[in-house]
Amino acid sequence: MYCYKILLKAHFRSAQLIFAGMKKLWDQLLRYLFIRKKDPDAPKTTYVKMMHGMNRVSILLFLICVIILLVHLFSYLFHHLSH
Repeated sequence: MYCYKILLKAHFRSAQLIFAGMKKLWDQLLRYLFIRKKDPDAPKTTYVKMMHGMNRVSILLFLICVIILLVHLFSYLFHHLSH
């Protein structure tokens, strides 16, 4: 029984770490897309600004490609299921 409690605590702790990591990821993604306000403590060097700009471009391209793939998938499914 004691071993089970230790495993349960370890599992709960790992789930907390995963949730915290995902929250940080979403916060950063929303900041890149100008949906959330910037972190006032973040460094303001030229290199960081360039890195964030490149990240914005890559995220937007990724989202555009996902939308295009979904449109192609749905048009393919609609075409083949209607016949």
